[in-house]
Amino acid sequence: MRARKITLSMALDVLRKGKIELEPEVDMKTGHTCCRMERYTAGKAVAVVVACEDEHAPDCIVVTAFVVRS
Repeated sequence: MRARKITLSMALDVLRKGKIELEPEVDMKTGHTCCRMERYTAGKAVAVVVACEDEHAPDCIVVTAFVVRS
């Protein structure tokens, strides 16, 4: 996130208020459900990819974050 100039507050904003633009998919290696959330925040369209144990898991792990378009 630091290399892409995405702050923690930007990533949290995406996770709290973003939309899931693509259908969540199961990662064949880990078995975790991964989804990509997107939101326009702080002047940038930011995407955050998270992995969860399943669709109803209370916790997720951030896999990556990137700017979709400037």
